[in-house]
Amino acid sequence: MRRYGLIALTMALVAIALLYGCGPEENAGDGGGAGIGQIIDHPGGGDQPGGDEPGGDQPGGDQPGGDQPGGDQPGGDEPGGDQPGGDEPGGDQPGGGEVTPPPVSAANRAIIKPDQKYGRLTDKFFFDIKQGNQNPMKDSTAARLFGDFGLNGLRIPIYGTTSNGGHTAPGVIGDGVYDKILSSINTARSAFKGDKFYIFASKKLDDNSNHGAVPSFPAWVKDANGVVGSQYAIMLFDYISFMKAQGVEIDALGIDNETNFNEGHISAKVFAETVNALKPKLIAAGLKVPLFVGHEMYNPQRANDYWLKNLFDGKWQNTLDVYGTHYYPRHHDPNYRDALIKEFNLCQSDHKRPFWATEPHWDNDDAAKANLPWAAERAICALWDMTDLGLDAFMWWSFKWAGDYRANLMKNISLAIYNAQPCQMTDNDGVDTMTMGNIQSRAFRRGDEINAFLVNVSPNEWDAYYIQVAGHAFENATVVQWTEDGPVTGTPVSVGIADDNNFWFRLPGRSISKITFNIK
Repeated sequence: MRRYGLIALTMALVAIALLYGCGPEENAGDGGGAGIGQIIDHPGGGDQPGGDEPGGDQPGGDQPGGDQPGGDQPGGDEPGGDQPGGDEPGGDQPGGGEVTPPPVSAANRAIIKPDQKYGRLTDKFFFDIKQGNQNPMKDSTAARLFGDFGLNGLRIPIYGTTSNGGHTAPGVIGDGVYDKILSSINTARSAFKGDKFYIFASKKLDDNSNHGAVPSFPAWVKDANGVVGSQYAIMLFDYISFMKAQGVEIDALGIDNETNFNEGHISAKVFAETVNALKPKLIAAGLKVPLFVGHEMYNPQRANDYWLKNLFDGKWQNTLDVYGTHYYPRHHDPNYRDALIKEFNLCQSDHKRPFWATEPHWDNDDAAKANLPWAAERAICALWDMTDLGLDAFMWWSFKWAGDYRANLMKNISLAIYNAQPCQMTDNDGVDTMTMGNIQSRAFRRGDEINAFLVNVSPNEWDAYYIQVAGHAFENATVVQWTEDGPVTGTPVSVGIADDNNFWFRLPGRSISKITFNIK
């Protein structure tokens, strides 16, 4: 792309000012306001100073099955250097003075329509503590997650396996099996500042990477074919009763987890049998009946004969309260997205059923580390595939929020969608995100605040990329950009104001930009 020589223009203006003895105020334009073509500097709308702790209570999990920790462990709860990049403008933008706006066209512009909302309000953001027998959550971690960020739930494990113990017989739970989990729950709830804190209990797998070679369910709940619904209902009743006695009420229950990788073979029929056996026990005992989440498989199913279809064909859909799935970055392609849409639509066919991303993922293996923007593009677009449909809740596998590029982006992407709803955004490549390497973009509205993103992993760059705000004037526009060689917290960059509805900034290659503004 052709550069517009903004640096040269600025240097020329400075030289003239020095030659004629003009002060800064005399070169500020009329009145110093944000008039046509003025460049303004903002420190960025993303990370604030205050020392984000890295996600030290969670393993870094790169395994596709959900319950296996990976090898990339974060380094504890010490601050991870999550400091903003200062007030210096980024890239090649000058730092003030009046500049003629660069030309705008469909090739260097994205249009955001704040009033055209779609999807759903994503009003639940859970922190996952299922992964392994990690130490109890620290107060500093809980304060950051449930105080500062405002997360409102925990995903906790249901044990009952060889390595984790517990549930060795009907009515039996081993001593101390859930002590660390209970400690983390109490710490999280103490830090929470909101009205309702949610607990989502999900079956913990013992060794899902070996397709059930190591059992995940105790022998007494199974026969030769896998889990027996009436027996498994007893174990789940024991779990819910135990948790209630410890002061923890279960709001949602995932009775299976990635049946693709475990020996339970919980079909749609067995799922319904388990739920229908469990509900009367809970009611008779005066215990809360949780929301039942399923199918929680690793990827939506592409076959014509699939789990959810079997559930509906069997007239058992009333046993499923929440559609939950594990849709990973590798599933961001047209075939798996179509399968996701198919499953989502089926789950809405009888009533508006909540949709939870019960284990979104952001690859952190060697390939991802070797090409950070490439890995980020796939993780972000996979999440957007779900917000496009109507996402009610999400919980990352290994949420980390500071210390490196991935963590800082994960935090900013997550907090932008939390308690917000998508609104229409069309960039120069259109709306679709399936062609990797194109500009990928989405915008989210929370009240009068808009947070939008431009993902540009190509080498293409624009000296001026415009954001047009349709139907509203805007104010307080800021842009923070992440590049491979820049600060992990992102670099605040200068914003040029064209008029009440348009602003622009430099868009470098292999970058991800967060754009924040308010509408009037």
